[in-house]
Amino acid sequence: MQTQTDGQAARSGFIDLEHLKSVTFSDQGFCVEILQVYQRQVRELVASLRKPNGSALEQENDLHRLKGASVGIGAFKLSQAIEIIPVGSEKLPDDLLAEVFDLTEKTLNEIEGLLERSL
Repeated sequence: MQTQTDGQAARSGFIDLEHLKSVTFSDQGFCVEILQVYQRQVRELVASLRKPNGSALEQENDLHRLKGASVGIGAFKLSQAIEIIPVGSEKLPDDLLAEVFDLTEKTLNEIEGLLERSL
C-alpha cells in the first residue's frame, strides 16, 4: 500500500494526484470515472454514517469502506483521520466523526473542482 509523503501533501490539497495517476495509468478518462464512482460511494457512506439509529458497528464498517476508497484514490488526509478513530466502542467520538465529515466535504469539493477542470 502506498502512503503519503510530506512532498505529496505539499503538492496537493486533499487528493494526491500523483497517486491517482499511478493507479489509473495516467488515463484521464479512467481518472474521471474513478473520481465519479468515489463521489457516489462517499455520499452514500456519509449518509449512512449520519443515520441517527446507526450502531457503532455499522459506523465502523462504513468508516472502513470510506478509508479504503480514500486510500485508493489518494485521499490520504481523509484516510488518516479515519484511522485514528478508535474501534470497538459503543459510540464513536463525535469530535472525530465531525473531523471526518469536514475532511470528506473538503475532499469532495476538491474532486468537483478537478472534474470541472477535467483534471
